[in-house]
Amino acid sequence: MQDTNSIFSKDLDKSKLIETIGASNVSDTTEWIEEGTVEVITTRIYFGTDKELTIYWNKDNKLKSILLNKPNSKWSINKIKGGMTLDEVIAINTADFDYYGFGWDNGGYVYDWNHGALTDSTNNFRVNLNLDWDKVGNQNIDKFMGDNVKLKSNNPELKKLGLSVYSILAIY
Repeated sequence: MQDTNSIFSKDLDKSKLIETIGASNVSDTTEWIEEGTVEVITTRIYFGTDKELTIYWNKDNKLKSILLNKPNSKWSINKIKGGMTLDEVIAINTADFDYYGFGWDNGGYVYDWNHGALTDSTNNFRVNLNLDWDKVGNQNIDKFMGDNVKLKSNNPELKKLGLSVYSILAIY
């Protein structure tokens, strides 16, 4: 596993990226963000492999953020990687944490690390959790859904639903 912090720096631009990893490992794509209202050009590196990640650039073509959203990724940010279980994240943070309900654009977003090891990274690091929908089945999960719902990582009912890291965003 390789931490993105060891590869990417604030002064990275696309030409440096291509020089470092080769043009054949870089592809541009268009994405819609901010609830589908803003179109941005992104760069994917190592597309279709376990080293794939998405890079967002600012207006000066400098590194803005990196998105990890592959469950078997070789990359990590602050020791967190896609697909990690809720208990693994709690262990890295050394404390329980709070996150928003599911079923909306910021669903599963960790908004408070509760003075754990990841607390100081809140401004430049974002983690979103997801439910294992195969484990949810016919259970009544309405109480866990929506943008006004606040959840805790130590909730035993949620732990049974196979929560895992869906995405990690590093902001530079």
